[in-house]
Amino acid sequence: MRVGTFCLSVILVFLVAAAGRSEQPDPILGRMGDYVIRESDLERFISYHPVSEQQGIRGNPDRILSLIRRMLEAKAVAAIAREEKFDERREVREQLQYIEEDFLSREYLNKVVMSGVKVTEEEMREFYRVNEENLAAPEQVRVRQILIRTSPGDTEEERKKTRERAQSVLDRLRNGEEFTKAVNLYSEDPDPEVRKSGGDLGFFTRGQMIEVIEDAAFSLKKGEISDLIETPFGFHIIKVEERVEAKPRSFEEVKELIRLRLEEDLAAAKGEEFVREAVEKAGIFIDTERIMEKGEDNKK
Repeated sequence: MRVGTFCLSVILVFLVAAAGRSEQPDPILGRMGDYVIRESDLERFISYHPVSEQQGIRGNPDRILSLIRRMLEAKAVAAIAREEKFDERREVREQLQYIEEDFLSREYLNKVVMSGVKVTEEEMREFYRVNEENLAAPEQVRVRQILIRTSPGDTEEERKKTRERAQSVLDRLRNGEEFTKAVNLYSEDPDPEVRKSGGDLGFFTRGQMIEVIEDAAFSLKKGEISDLIETPFGFHIIKVEERVEAKPRSFEEVKELIRLRLEEDLAAAKGEEFVREAVEKAGIFIDTERIMEKGEDNKK
């Protein structure tokens, strides 16, 4: 399902559920006429999002404000739609029914079918034994960056001049100019916080950065400065400030991670089995051949 449709279905079901709920003694966070959104309403709405996203929402006031505003906007527009009996149109009723059933099925799977799975200490220790190498703390580097920017529409001559400017900065660094001072003087990084911090990009592991920057960072020793690194954003110069080598982690250090991983896998398998049995019981039929033919026709 597309993200937009998922959010719409969550808002729709939330508004329907909230409409018939009794007052609760918790703070009001938003209001539209007699309709209010309380702290408990917000928490329930956040719980409809994937578990991996929930803490990020709770810790981000801008996202919370955006969610509350979106809920009230949806309520306001839906009220007008109902006044005009838009919700009584056949195609709208069918879509609302689909949204309700889709939301109901996912919530039932998550909170009934796939809930309550448990793994044993023995299962966790076995997983650790087999995957100990992959569970090690990964190698990390902390780097500073100077960026001399280019634009997608630059001509070959303009890009050549930008490279020359970047090379001039690199030459100054090779001759002893202090890196953070050079950041303040020359870097064109679009992120002001990075510039203020002296170009500090923080720690990262493999797979988190643009590949060419990552390759350079992990090939340098602490204190070393790279050659020019060209990307679609421009010419980068990086300096490795710190390196943390990969190291094994004990079972106790990764026990909670293993538990969550195994419970997630077990819940997913349980959900898949339930859906398979439900489909068989319902006698679902899909005309795969006709659908494939139609898809091929639409390509023409």
